[in-house]
Formats: sequence, structure tokens, C-alpha cells
Amino acid sequence: MSFLANPTSSILVFGAMHMDKLAHCIRPFMAGVSNPVKSEFAVGGVGFNIARNLKQRRLNIGMVSCVGEDPDGRYVKKSAEEWSINIHLVQVSKRKPTATYTAILNNDGELAAGLSEMDIYDLLSVERLEPYLKDFYRYPYWVIDANLPAETIEWLGKHKGDSKILAAPVSVVKAERWQLALENADVWIGNGTEATVLSGVLVNDAESAQIAADKLITMGPKLAVITLAADGVVVSSEKTRGHWFIPPTEVKDVNGAGDSFFAGFTAALSKGFGVEKAASMGISVASLTTENDGPVIKDLSDEMIEARMRQLPDPVIL
Repeated sequence: MSFLANPTSSILVFGAMHMDKLAHCIRPFMAGVSNPVKSEFAVGGVGFNIARNLKQRRLNIGMVSCVGEDPDGRYVKKSAEEWSINIHLVQVSKRKPTATYTAILNNDGELAAGLSEMDIYDLLSVERLEPYLKDFYRYPYWVIDANLPAETIEWLGKHKGDSKILAAPVSVVKAERWQLALENADVWIGNGTEATVLSGVLVNDAESAQIAADKLITMGPKLAVITLAADGVVVSSEKTRGHWFIPPTEVKDVNGAGDSFFAGFTAALSKGFGVEKAASMGISVASLTTENDGPVIKDLSDEMIEARMRQLPDPVIL
């Protein structure tokens, strides 16, 4: 059984929910020039992407976020309701607009550049969230993404009570917000550059990723997972260390791949599966997601995930 196991899992996700603009380059991206693209708009945000993926695994999901009192904010909240995600803890600001993120995707589906306007999340201060602490405790698991202010993340860590915290670093720039809060995290899941920022170990391959993951679990988390894109994932915990590989994948859109991995891994842990099953599920969900447009597959079934899991190469367990 996983140390996060709970048959009636309820997960509260703290983080971003906003509008994404995805600009798909028709030809290879070139900096400093006009690039022809095909664009689409969709709801997104690290926290919301994770929440929607978790909801597909039949979990009780709530969100803590902030949107503007504007059309985008109303649209995002409506989308959350359509997913049956509890949004009674989502704040609404009259002063700041709903956040936006623009992703420029190369013609191979990889991210060429990302542009974010997310000042609204600075409103998720300790003072603003403290009155709702008792509501937070109704959820045994908290996923916290680093779009929240560093002070808020640290405060949540110190006031988590019996809840377990799963840390999402979001980006290399925002990962530093976990520096003082890492000691109170239970699980940390991020990519190599984010792991480098927090661990001080330069991650450039699976071997260095394992060293970084081992370092991270000395800093607080009981479990550290480092994603390495096409090179799979590396895991470190007291009982399990190893390297998992991706199955054959026809990449179409990498936007949200990390979020879908995070959700697949977290869902498995919360349902009582061990680290090995969680890693396999996370990779399989991410693999399927990158073969589709957008960060969430609307009708992702257990059968689809299990079929992809059967295609996984054997991991290297240390």
C-alpha cells in the first residue's frame, strides 16, 4: 500500500486556473521573425490541468484559486463546474483580470516559448486564505502549485495538519518558491531544471537526476520524482529508487504533459498503489495526452491507460 493510500480520496488543488492560448507553428519556430501559426483557446493552468486529470480518475476534487470578475473568469468557473470540480474556495477579484498563458508550440509539438500574465495569483495571500483553513482540512491531500506566493506555500506547509502535500514546482522560475516549504512537502514531482534549482545538483541525464532525487528526499519529501521528457522519469524514496521509460509515443502536443503525469502518479498513490504502479500510470497518462491536442483528454478511460501501461519498457530498479 502507498503511504498516501486512502480509499475515499479527496484532493484539494491549490493553483492556477485560467485561459490558455496555444499557437501551433506551421514551420519550425524561428526567434526574432514572424512565425505562421494556427491558434486555439482553451482553459488551462497547472492546478486546473491536474484537477481535471484527477477528476477523470473518479476522485473528489476541489480547487483553491483566483479569477477575475470578467468573461474569462466566468468561463473558467463554468468549465470547472462542468467537470464537477468543487470551486466554492475559488476567489473572485474585481481588481485584476483572469490570468492568461500563451504557449508557442514548435511544429514538432515541443514548447518554443511561453508567455504568462498571472499577477492575480499574488492575491492568494496568507491573509486571504487563513479564514478557510478549516475547509482545507476536509481534504486529506493537498496539491499545491508554485503559482501561489512563496509565503503562502510556506504557510500552508506549516499548517497542513494531517493532510499530505504534493508539491508542483510549475517552472524553473517559480520552483524557488518551494525552497522554504520543501521540508513540509510529502511528495515532490518536477522536471530536471526544476530539480536542479532546488537540489543544487545539475540534472542533465538519468544518473544525475537520480542523485538530485536522492538529495531532494533529504530535504523533506518522502518521495521525489523527476521527469526527463523522452528519457522517462526517475524516482527516489526510502523503499524505491529507479528509472522508468516511456512507451512508443507519437508526440503531437506537449502542453500539459507534466501536469497529466503529475495527476496520473498522484491518482495511483491516493488509491493505494505503490510507487512502481504510480510511475507507470503517470507515464502512460502523459504519453496518451501528448498524442492529443490540449492538456487533458476528455474521455481518457482506465482501459486506455492500462493498454498503454502494457507497452512500457521494464524499469531499472536500483
